[in-house]
Amino acid sequence: MTKNKPLTDKQKRFIDEYMVDSNATQAAIRAGYSPKAARVQGQENLSKPAIQIEIAKRQDALKEKLEYTAEDWTRDVLELKNRSMEEIELKDEDGNVVHTETKDPQTAHKCLDMLGKRLGLFVEKKQVEVNISDRSSWLNEVLKDVKDE
Repeated sequence: MTKNKPLTDKQKRFIDEYMVDSNATQAAIRAGYSPKAARVQGQENLSKPAIQIEIAKRQDALKEKLEYTAEDWTRDVLELKNRSMEEIELKDEDGNVVHTETKDPQTAHKCLDMLGKRLGLFVEKKQVEVNISDRSSWLNEVLKDVKDE
């Protein structure tokens, strides 16, 4: 793509949809790309400088409008995690503590998961199995779908 070439309507829709959830594959599908080729098209779109620039502009504008930064988000998730991990004492009728439990373990777990992902502590692995005999027909279908776009 040359620097002066404007974005296509489909690329603009892709950017709109990408801003919703930052999921390139789903954004490509919602923008009208073939579901079979959406993963490839989404990644290809994200590699285009004009699209990268437009996404960065929109993200910056959104941050400015919301006045909410990644640091704010991290602080809020940490605060929510800490509140969720507070201990609750269960007492009998005499006021004796009979049991202690975490206030909201599910929320605490979710917060820890989000923080771990944000900090890059986890590596997500995906296993893909492709039958060799099906590979050429699958590749031809994907290439056909990309070509039709």
